Amino acid sequence: MYLEYNAIAKGTLVDYIARMLDEKGVENYIVEVGGEVITKGKNLEKDAPFLVGINDPKSGAQGTKTLMAINLQDKAMAGSGNYRKFKVDEATGIEYVHTVNPITGLAQPSQVIGVNVIANNCTLADGYATALMAMPLEKSRVLLKNIPEIEVIIMYIDDNGMLRFELTPGFNQYIKPQI
Repeated sequence: MYLEYNAIAKGTLVDYIARMLDEKGVENYIVEVGGEVITKGKNLEKDAPFLVGINDPKSGAQGTKTLMAINLQDKAMAGSGNYRKFKVDEATGIEYVHTVNPITGLAQPSQVIGVNVIANNCTLADGYATALMAMPLEKSRVLLKNIPEIEVIIMYIDDNGMLRFELTPGFNQYIKPQI
């Protein structure tokens, strides 16, 4: 067994790189490290906001399918998911996610399988994405009522085994409509 303490490492690195680009006067960029991303300005080739994909959790460990495209301009987005890294108890068939409960120190079953957070900086987005993965869905709902500065999509499995989505009210504005 080993522990990783990278809950905000990638998001913080993205912010450092963005700050360096800002100091150099770069006006349009996208910085991505391990799925955590920040944008400034726009995609000059397309004269449009940068497009960032959210992986489809049904694609499993490969994570090769895109669930939706997000228009991201002057914002950061970070995600956390349990659909790639998990262990199955051979005796019970229960899936234990790789996110550890910070109170018990144990992995536990969770109906939440993915979270993406849009915020003004990537450290904040990355931290909230990890926190929302580590808490039960009901607690996430309560927490999100008190954090108006972020937009979130939570992907979870309902009691019937169906993939469901919960979005904060402002998240829809970032989703690129399918044509």
